[in-house]
Amino acid sequence: MALTRIQPPAQPVSHSPANHSPTSYPIIEAAQVAVESEKIQTEQARMANVMLLLEAMFDREDVTMRLILNYLYDIGSVNLINQRVANRPLNRLARCSARFSKPVVKIIVMRWFKRNCPKLITNWLYNKVKFEPKQIAQIVEEAEELKTSQETIADQGIALRQASTLAELEGYRQKIRLLQARVRLLTLLLMGVTLTLGGGLAWSVWQSQPHSPVDNVENRTF
Repeated sequence: MALTRIQPPAQPVSHSPANHSPTSYPIIEAAQVAVESEKIQTEQARMANVMLLLEAMFDREDVTMRLILNYLYDIGSVNLINQRVANRPLNRLARCSARFSKPVVKIIVMRWFKRNCPKLITNWLYNKVKFEPKQIAQIVEEAEELKTSQETIADQGIALRQASTLAELEGYRQKIRLLQARVRLLTLLLMGVTLTLGGGLAWSVWQSQPHSPVDNVENRTF
């Protein structure tokens, strides 16, 4: 009789997360870096399109830009001259020279504006929509400060209303004390008048009654 060897059943291989190999973590990090770089490239491409649109807008609105720079130059030149030149005759002379040099300055400023402003505005807009962790924390902090200030204003309003109410109550208390003092004074006067009238009435009643001979003798002796 042949003997057959019984083998134990094979245990199933577990696929739990704890059995991940250490080599899987660099793969995940590489995937995250790739996603982040793709995001950065997409943002850069879109901001480049924004800069192109700004350049096209500046080229299309050339007259508007010249008018804006004209107004800004008039305001800035007058304020700068008034700040730097205090002598009145020199101030007038500086204003005249600024008025004569205005066309040349406008040409230089216009070239600089077209060359640099689209990029500057694009960077400024990108910083506004990037929302870095510091910016998010700053926005949250500003919101909390605004909420705190509103609560403080509300508390101050409640405190003012309470103070006005307390002042009114104190005024009423003073009036009540004054009325109580007047009532006491009137009570004392009424008691004095009552005693005076009662004594006079008793005296008149006593005088009107007939007296005995003893009383008459006593009255005569006096």
